[in-house]
Amino acid sequence: MNLAKYTHFFDQPQKSAAELVTDALRQAVIDGELPSEHLLKQAELAKAFGVSRIPIKEALVKLESEGFVVMHANSVAKVAALSHAEVSELYDIRLSLETLALKNALYQLTNNDFSRLERILSEADKTADSVRLGELNQAFHLSLYAAAKRPRLSAMIKQVHLHVDRYLRVAYALLPYQRPSSEEHWAILEACKQENEKQASALLEKHLLSVKEQISEYLFHLKP
Repeated sequence: MNLAKYTHFFDQPQKSAAELVTDALRQAVIDGELPSEHLLKQAELAKAFGVSRIPIKEALVKLESEGFVVMHANSVAKVAALSHAEVSELYDIRLSLETLALKNALYQLTNNDFSRLERILSEADKTADSVRLGELNQAFHLSLYAAAKRPRLSAMIKQVHLHVDRYLRVAYALLPYQRPSSEEHWAILEACKQENEKQASALLEKHLLSVKEQISEYLFHLKP
């Protein structure tokens, strides 16, 4: 467990200690630095971040409410386990929210938007780093929907992506996912350029269902 690389989150004096710890721990879970079912000892975390146990406890409570941590008796906390049932639910939510966002964004996309989306996909095609691929995947989807100018919808999608990121790291690192994902992203972009709403929506649905099935099946067979 190397939490030192997350201390840059503390360069935000406008936030409380509990908020800073929350941000750092959340990212550590997403990155897999704190793996599924890892025991979170408050004393160790306090030492790692140079804070008292009070902000650590507050952060763990917040992360439990977000679904990243599970609290047990006697304040014992663990990183929430990866679950085929959860990934299935998350992708059902993604499908509903993101097809709506795409529908609202499609006819508002500009040449500048398309250029940015192409740069994101081009960079993704040149890297094999699972962390960077996760970041670029999120950047593609969020940039695609930004033209909808629906801030509440965007906020909901971003929140779901925080949880999905953990699962995408599995897909990029352990499954034959990168190439088909790239091909699907480019196809979605091309349909958007042609303002073909029906095809773009169908391709997005196929894309999301494909990764849902791959990760869900992998996790289902991971444990006896």
